[in-house]
Amino acid sequence: MSLMPFFYDKNAVSLAKYYDSVEFESVHHSCRTYWPRSGSFVLDVGAGTGRDARWFHKQGCSVVAVEPSSGMRQLGIENSAKEINWINDSLPDLTSVVRLENLYDFILLSGVWMHLPTSNRAAAFKTLSDLLSDNGILVITLRHGSFHDEREHFDVSVSELENLCLSSCLSICQVTEQTDMLKRHDITWQTVVLKKIA
Repeated sequence: MSLMPFFYDKNAVSLAKYYDSVEFESVHHSCRTYWPRSGSFVLDVGAGTGRDARWFHKQGCSVVAVEPSSGMRQLGIENSAKEINWINDSLPDLTSVVRLENLYDFILLSGVWMHLPTSNRAAAFKTLSDLLSDNGILVITLRHGSFHDEREHFDVSVSELENLCLSSCLSICQVTEQTDMLKRHDITWQTVVLKKIA
């Protein structure tokens, strides 16, 4: 994980154009039923340059956007509404987010989980669960396929999330599969929707 922010800092401008070439509605259409409503508190972990955070804000949500890459985060700040709260933080602890003492109705991890070492995932899962409000929704996208650059990645699976649910108050309520919206033919995605049981 230590080299991740450097890679994203170095390539922030080109990555922003790349990721912003597809819209939130296209990328996350499979979990449309669970999208947050106006007035919801939303946490976007690994917010990049803010494509999804901006969409949440436009829907009337209160948004906290977490991004450890200073380059990506700065672009996000420059191109987003000032009401979005940008924070330099990362999993597994999200220390700065926890200090806000907020609970969230909707948490998104889009293209993040595969960067997190397996040894850190149980702690990260607990952190995310603790930050959810009762009946809150957590969406995790799982990327299957290698990177062809220096980014570190680790295997991901729905079964791993199922096992993590056994020691938490989260339950999986939907799993969908989709091709890559950026037309990378060697990459597929799964979107896992989890709900915190009150």
